[in-house]
Amino acid sequence: MYPNHDALSLGGLALLAAFSVSGVARAQDLGELPTINVSFALKEPIAINAVRSHASDFQRQLSVVLAEKLKSTVLDIWNFTGSQDPAAFPRLDISLKRHEGQWDIVINLETSASGLGSLLATMPLYPPEELDRCCENALPGEGRFRQDIGEKFEEWLLGGDRDAFLKALMHTVPLGNGIVPLDPPAAGLAFAVLPLRWDPKSPLASATFAVFYHWPQHGEVTLHSTSFCEPSDYTPQTKLFAGIKVRHDSFQVKGKDKEDIAQHLADLSQLQPLRFLLEAPPDVGDSCLGLGPVVAPQ
Repeated sequence: MYPNHDALSLGGLALLAAFSVSGVARAQDLGELPTINVSFALKEPIAINAVRSHASDFQRQLSVVLAEKLKSTVLDIWNFTGSQDPAAFPRLDISLKRHEGQWDIVINLETSASGLGSLLATMPLYPPEELDRCCENALPGEGRFRQDIGEKFEEWLLGGDRDAFLKALMHTVPLGNGIVPLDPPAAGLAFAVLPLRWDPKSPLASATFAVFYHWPQHGEVTLHSTSFCEPSDYTPQTKLFAGIKVRHDSFQVKGKDKEDIAQHLADLSQLQPLRFLLEAPPDVGDSCLGLGPVVAPQ
């Protein structure tokens, strides 16, 4: 029988202080969206020389500016904060690279201290002919340099590459742990509450998730799950807050095809929660405002 969530301690009292399963070592407050640190760095000596003694301030200020641009364009799914802390994970490392006279903005996602980050994007900043035209093949002055980086970054975020960037974050940065199952209200149905605070304005209130569990003797399984504009009390032992309720739609053992969740209701009590990721956000413009909750929180 599917376990009663009032007595359930699986996933328990809090999120992992660090997402060790995925290599994410940044603590997350229970119920809050994870924070992605944004760090801008001038790694090329010629770029450091271009801003001379202001290099530290230049990098710190741009880290904050780029984090703010991310906040306003990436669907409010993650928190972004400017940080120069090399031990803060997950972290977007944003830097400049010079190759054959062209300057590019490069974005890497670092999820742990292993140094095995993922290249998310490379965008042109200054082609050789532009610098030759404006600045005699040198980098522009500090004010224009800062402005150009910010504008190019925003232009890229608002362009067609934004969706690929969003997908990379979705598939890499977990939204949390500590999933609490609910009793199925009818045969063939299974529900759970995610440890994210309910907000009808959030795109997560009507999104789909990949919820990962460990199944003893079988390995990792994914429960493909849908949120549908309905909150439920997040109650590992006592009520903490109204969380996002999801319906488990399909059950997938790693490396195998999806199966209907109804075929695995008897197996759910064996599952040990690992983490959950955003699988797909709702269509732009979709909102739960005025639609719910369908029923009162359980």
